Amino acid sequence: MSGARLRIDDVAKTYPDGQRALARIDLDVAAGETIVLLGPSGCGKTTLLRVAAGLLAPDSGGRVWYDEADVTAVPIERREVGIVFQSYALFPYMSVAGNVGYGLRVRGVPRAERARRVAEVLALCRIGELADRPVERLSGGQRQRVALARAIAPAPRVLFLDEPLAALDARLRETLRDELDATLRAVGTTAVYVTHDRAEAMALGDRIVVMERGTIAQIATPRVLYEAPASRAVATFVGTLNRLRGTAADGVLRTRAGNVPWSGPDGEIEAFVRPHAVRLTALAGADLVGTVISVRFLGDRTRVLVGGLDEEAWTIDTDEPVDLAPGMVVGLAPRAGALRSLP
Repeated sequence: MSGARLRIDDVAKTYPDGQRALARIDLDVAAGETIVLLGPSGCGKTTLLRVAAGLLAPDSGGRVWYDEADVTAVPIERREVGIVFQSYALFPYMSVAGNVGYGLRVRGVPRAERARRVAEVLALCRIGELADRPVERLSGGQRQRVALARAIAPAPRVLFLDEPLAALDARLRETLRDELDATLRAVGTTAVYVTHDRAEAMALGDRIVVMERGTIAQIATPRVLYEAPASRAVATFVGTLNRLRGTAADGVLRTRAGNVPWSGPDGEIEAFVRPHAVRLTALAGADLVGTVISVRFLGDRTRVLVGGLDEEAWTIDTDEPVDLAPGMVVGLAPRAGALRSLP
């Protein structure tokens, strides 16, 4: 299966009540790419997905393209797309195989070919043993797999997924997130995925589109988005920030908590560093000095909250054993190159 290139040109959306859900947006998704629309509720990400899929019409002047075809006025049933909703929207009176084969049957695919394709997709989604089971007897995770299998069975040009894991518990969501990523890679179709969950976005997206109030705040790979956010809003939304303010000159950022090596511009600086990029060190020779507020063991890491470095406490995540208690004075050192200017 190969997906289509998806282009959004000058798309805006205003609802009848006057609410402007999308400003003028341009977006280009490569064939076979998985792109994640990330943002808080009300930012416009689901509206953008629905316009791209054909469930909503854009305001006048906006255009949606699949490859070189303008599909703006093409109804969704003729666009050859797949959609997975949060509610799954399965047919309760059909078996698993019946649900998965429904789109193929509607398109007139012969019975033998349909059976072969259904078996192939059920195996890909790890639910082959559920083929004859009624939908009512499925767990939430199984329903999600069936919904995905039904969406990809007809080999869609673009696959749209609107928060498909949101209704599941945290442990199952993480398991299915990994399975979903593997399935999307195996299928190779173009995918547009909507979520408000940062971990999902980082795990699934080739690129992430961060949306804010109906506009695109930044488009980048997960690593660039995390390490080099384009704005304070993006930086805060995609992960925890440790802020540090001071005066930079001659390769040093001088702050109230100490002096740190600095490779950015000179002058009054507000910088940030992520929790995983700060080392706890001995006081002698430490770049920065703070006071432990709390220590929490989280299983795969220990989280230490440290005060006295800036107006807000710093969060430090370490996978090394620590022997710390509230009130202790500790040294800290940001990893080389990890301290960056905050836009």
